Amino acid sequence: MRQHIVIWTSQPRLAGALVELARLMGISYTIPHGRVTCSGNMLVVADPSTIESVKESCDRTLVIDTHTGSLITHLLDVVKAIRGRVYEAIVGIDVGFSRLAYVVLSAGAVIYSGFEPLDSQQLISSICIASKRHPELTVAIGSSPAILDRALGIMEMLEVCNTRVYLVDEYRSNRTPLLGIKGIERLGSDDLHAAAAIALRVYMNGHRRRGQH
Repeated sequence: MRQHIVIWTSQPRLAGALVELARLMGISYTIPHGRVTCSGNMLVVADPSTIESVKESCDRTLVIDTHTGSLITHLLDVVKAIRGRVYEAIVGIDVGFSRLAYVVLSAGAVIYSGFEPLDSQQLISSICIASKRHPELTVAIGSSPAILDRALGIMEMLEVCNTRVYLVDEYRSNRTPLLGIKGIERLGSDDLHAAAAIALRVYMNGHRRRGQH
């Protein structure tokens, strides 16, 4: 039976991310203007302020509290609710000289992307929270001689929270074809394209943990 998502949240940022996720996964969605009614194979995604108005007839509900966890965690929660498990969840990080570009891939799509300052702890914290909930999550960090120290620093912080982390040859990643990944065309920055290529390299020859050759 075809999946359908009912987006029932008062949080505009979350609603926008859920709409984009549904489009990328090829799943129909609705944003109701009144009380939610359920039928068939619907998944209602609500937040603590809207869940009370969901009728008891709705068997499949997912409550997302944006005040806890991270948006990466919440989007992976939705992927798991739809697909039954988290498929190939990878965060690719492109380490620049002034900022970090990152892309989150899952279920064959770019489900989230963004930028953070080099010294920001926000991305590290978000990934650690997500990997605790979803241990399948893997992180791929692009590395080259010019940025090796920065890449190793990020790797060390993520290893503290037991996240699976790989260093990926940034130059080889630049030649990785970005084929078959939904949402790639929406990435307007070369740095985000690089982060996506780094994420794809994690399952290919050439990635290595520190200490491996």
